[in-house]
Amino acid sequence: MPADSSSPVPPATLSGTTAWRVAAGALGVIFVVMFLAWPYQEWEFGYRMSVLGGWFKWVTKYADWMFCLFVPVITGGLVWLRRAELRGIPWLGDWMGAVPLVLGLFFYWLGFKANTGYPAFLAIQLMLAGFILLIGGREWMRALFFPWLFLFFAWPMQPLEDSVASPLRPRTAAMAATLLTILGTPAQNEGSALQSAPDAAAGLERGAAFSLDVDAKCSGINSLFVLMMISALLGYLALRSVRSRVLLFVAAVPLAVAGNVVRLLLLAFGSMWVGSDFAVGKRIGD
Repeated sequence: MPADSSSPVPPATLSGTTAWRVAAGALGVIFVVMFLAWPYQEWEFGYRMSVLGGWFKWVTKYADWMFCLFVPVITGGLVWLRRAELRGIPWLGDWMGAVPLVLGLFFYWLGFKANTGYPAFLAIQLMLAGFILLIGGREWMRALFFPWLFLFFAWPMQPLEDSVASPLRPRTAAMAATLLTILGTPAQNEGSALQSAPDAAAGLERGAAFSLDVDAKCSGINSLFVLMMISALLGYLALRSVRSRVLLFVAAVPLAVAGNVVRLLLLAFGSMWVGSDFAVGKRIGD
């Protein structure tokens, strides 16, 4: 029996119509206006800038966060690598995309009222997920889930630099003191301070050979963010099992701490061999 021409169009066919493509273009324009053009917050520059304009100026100002600039480029490359797969996925828009879209709008408004960019970063992520679901559907979201998740590394999490770095500082100093003592150079730490142990026989007071302090910049938090980004990317590209990817990602934490412990050891030995002024860098530019 021939199909009834008056029967409703299946959702799969409807989702591929021009209306959906027009909706995609309209949402894209809205996204550009909200995050690239609209003056959003003052940041620390004394005048309001857009979310992405302020983000670019901020990360280019602080060298520790310049790696964020590469994340959108890498994310685009990850999407390009899956272009053949994406061509075969039909556009089956899902109205569930409205949920993250509305949440994103809420966080955008919240950041605007508070004059801070961090809620806007979350708004970008949520609204991107909403666009993908609303226009492409769940299969598109599944295919683009890792590139979408990877984009989180683009946002400088400056508040974490202090909150996460604080407990790392004394632990890094304590590990360095233990290793120096094992290597035959007695050392002590008090909080984040690392100093040579007193030597009564040689007439040396505490800290006479070297005296270092692990500040927030040297706690390992910045290298931790970079290592987490690299390990996530390497795991996605080179490993197949989820377990292996997770293990590699988690390994970034001890690797970042170990790297900074080694840096402290080198500074301590350098202070003893060539003097603390040169080892710590005080003579650079003289």
